Amino acid sequence: MSLYQRKRRRRPEINIVPLVDVLTTLIFFFLLSMQFKDAHSMSITPPKIDTAGPNTTREVLRIQVTKDGRFFVNKTPVTRAQLTEAMAEAAKLDHAQPILIEADESTELKNAALILDEARKMNFQKIFLQSR
Repeated sequence: MSLYQRKRRRRPEINIVPLVDVLTTLIFFFLLSMQFKDAHSMSITPPKIDTAGPNTTREVLRIQVTKDGRFFVNKTPVTRAQLTEAMAEAAKLDHAQPILIEADESTELKNAALILDEARKMNFQKIFLQSR
């Protein structure tokens, strides 16, 4: 027989009931204090400014070439002569206007090279080539 008795330790427990009570109280508090408002938009007419400079945003001149050799300028079908004329008009306005040449991967190289050559002759500074 031992002189010392071992005390049995109770297993540690976490009482969840007070935690649930606190969380429920917090949820009710946030639900009652939240403000549900619809977002309204206002129609505003911006003021006219006479001293503002010109719009410097340049639109891209899109030239598409199909695999059968047809040309399109901004999705409008054109002939080779009309294509050159449209590029000349764009060059008169601004040489810094970007040109995007979109060609199918099965397009003959001569058609894409024709457009590229014309753009370089007209001194366009930004010429991009993209395959579809």
